[in-house]
Amino acid sequence: QTSIALDLKKSKDSVTVTVPDNRSLVESGWYMLFVTDDQGTPSKAQWVHVP
Repeated sequence: QTSIALDLKKSKDSVTVTVPDNRSLVESGWYMLFVTDDQGTPSKAQWVHVP
């Protein structure tokens, strides 16, 4: 397992994340994305596909 902090931008109804330029950190495939709050509590996972 690997945990990678992603850059994100929040808007009223969405969150946009940016995959690191170094593709050896995040290769193409399916990933479970979690968001944590300020106390470290994770959200329910969302499956995302990185092309």
